[in-house]
Amino acid sequence: MSGLTGQVIRVEATVREDKEQCIIIGLPDVSIKESRERILNCLHALKKDIDMKKITIHLSPADVKKQGTSYDAAMLLAVLQAMAKNRWTSPIRLALLLR
Repeated sequence: MSGLTGQVIRVEATVREDKEQCIIIGLPDVSIKESRERILNCLHALKKDIDMKKITIHLSPADVKKQGTSYDAAMLLAVLQAMAKNRWTSPIRLALLLR
């Protein structure tokens, strides 16, 4: 590919006991904000307990505009990792290349 440059976007999530809420921060556009519903639907389909949980998803760097639905899988994986009782750590950096 010539003439295309990529931007590394780091996706992190925190899940804590609090008022039920899901927030996506880090300069998301409207389609990213709609990801909230898709992620909550996936968690429900996976039978994950999200009652009384506050889910915060961080997309960084914060000064880069994020657009499109290609972040959905990375955000869902970050939330599942944050909800896991036995968190796993990868010996290498994990990258999802989505278009």
